[in-house]
Amino acid sequence: MRLIPHAQGTELELKAGKIKSGSLTVQVFEAKAPKEEYLKGLDEDLVKNAAKDLLVGSMTSAKINGNWE
Repeated sequence: MRLIPHAQGTELELKAGKIKSGSLTVQVFEAKAPKEEYLKGLDEDLVKNAAKDLLVGSMTSAKINGNWE
């Protein structure tokens, strides 16, 4: 799935790479849906002040956490 649902064909921002973690080289990734895209058409103040970009993974540490609910 590379498209953000209900965002008129806007693609997720995808990144992949490698980082050093101790003595290991670890593959990492990050997938992000900017709040302006997945909340398009909703109250602009809410989008600006309350919402966050949806994110899974990290390009700076070996984790696959996300911030979705």
